[in-house]
Amino acid sequence: MEKSAEEKLVWDNERVVRLGGELGNLGELNTIRPELRPKIPAMKAEIAKLKEELAKSDVPLTHAIIDAGVWIDGSDPTVTWIDLKPGVPRDLPVFLHGNVSTPGEVVPRYSAHGERRRSARPPERSPVDDRRR
Repeated sequence: MEKSAEEKLVWDNERVVRLGGELGNLGELNTIRPELRPKIPAMKAEIAKLKEELAKSDVPLTHAIIDAGVWIDGSDPTVTWIDLKPGVPRDLPVFLHGNVSTPGEVVPRYSAHGERRRSARPPERSPVDDRRR
């Protein structure tokens, strides 16, 4: 199998999983803006098309760790869209209280072996650090 076909297979599979999760989050229609409701049939159609293509392959897949960038789109007050860009890694801020609307200090990524991906100076101490002593 060619590298490009192999990558497409992997990312099509990932897209099916991601879209399925997004659909699950949109399942309660009374919690989202009405403007988002027309996106649901298109998402279902894309999942069906991808599953049909994936069913044609007999290549076994397994879970793996990859380096990909994460972009969070919080432009909609009812849904937070998350976009992965493989091959475009980036460091992310710590989201204070787990809220993407309150980004804190940007921290460097670590490899699976615990090594920093880029050189970074040590994080500066914050008043919170001083209270924990």
